[in-house]
Amino acid sequence: MDISFLDSHLGEVAAVSTAALWVVSSLSFTAAGREVGSSAVNLLRSVLAVVVLCTALWLRDGSPLPEFDARHWLVLGGSGIVGLAIGDQLLFASFVTIGPRVSMLIMTLAPVFALGMAAIAMGERVALLQLAGIAVTLSGVAIVVAARSEHGESHDRREFGFGLLLALGATVCQAGGMVMAKYGMNDTDAAHAPGVLATQSARMIPAAAALIVILGLGRLAGWRLGTRVAAGHRQKRGRAAMCIVLGTAAGPVGGVMCALFAISHLEVGVATTLMALTPVLILPFAVLVEGERLTARSIAGAAVAVAGSAILALA
Repeated sequence: MDISFLDSHLGEVAAVSTAALWVVSSLSFTAAGREVGSSAVNLLRSVLAVVVLCTALWLRDGSPLPEFDARHWLVLGGSGIVGLAIGDQLLFASFVTIGPRVSMLIMTLAPVFALGMAAIAMGERVALLQLAGIAVTLSGVAIVVAARSEHGESHDRREFGFGLLLALGATVCQAGGMVMAKYGMNDTDAAHAPGVLATQSARMIPAAAALIVILGLGRLAGWRLGTRVAAGHRQKRGRAAMCIVLGTAAGPVGGVMCALFAISHLEVGVATTLMALTPVLILPFAVLVEGERLTARSIAGAAVAVAGSAILALA
């Protein structure tokens, strides 16, 4: 493979790598969530990510905290709270309420929201060919998500409407978090790995603190947060712990650092579109791990998404 091509498309490589790492984290967190509940997984992965990131900073710089001024902490911390704490908790809640298929279908709108927000906040513009690539890619992802039917899916109208609002809120928060992160990185060294490490630490620390507050208030208010103790066997608890460790390494640590690197090299709308390939990349694992059967629509949707990604890479 031509190394010069890779060098000139590092942003695209990082964005697709993000989607691939999120496949691993999705499978890991799903398995752990079946044992301990989605909210417990969300909290544990956030705290573990903070420990890993701060330890890496301490080993590198001699300090566990990134050396940012108050403005960077405010913007980057706010992006973490919006995208990683509130956005992910809303997404997990929508999974419980209306299921992952419909939730992920709504989430395909995240690049569209990110595109609009970035245009308003930072004046970002994408070329016509890039817009075509975004449209083709998201259409393919939507086809794949819609084709993966969930048997026995039934909701009353009020519950379904509430679940849609949760998923839409998660979509807006995750798009907004990415745009805020790029805005906060504009005058930092985030185009390189050391800068990305500091940036993600500045996002993850406030996000974990906010999540502790959100879940604590929710417990006091008696909200149904989807947390439960792993049933009985020590083996199950150990398996859940290993899944959380693997998912954290692939998700809020490795995956999000790749995402930050991608948005520092690409327009936010383009980067988030390539990151949205996770439902396509997860198809082989859904067959091997979950025993799902691939349909013609799933295969066709995957082909469309890959074609759209190729357009974005060559645009």
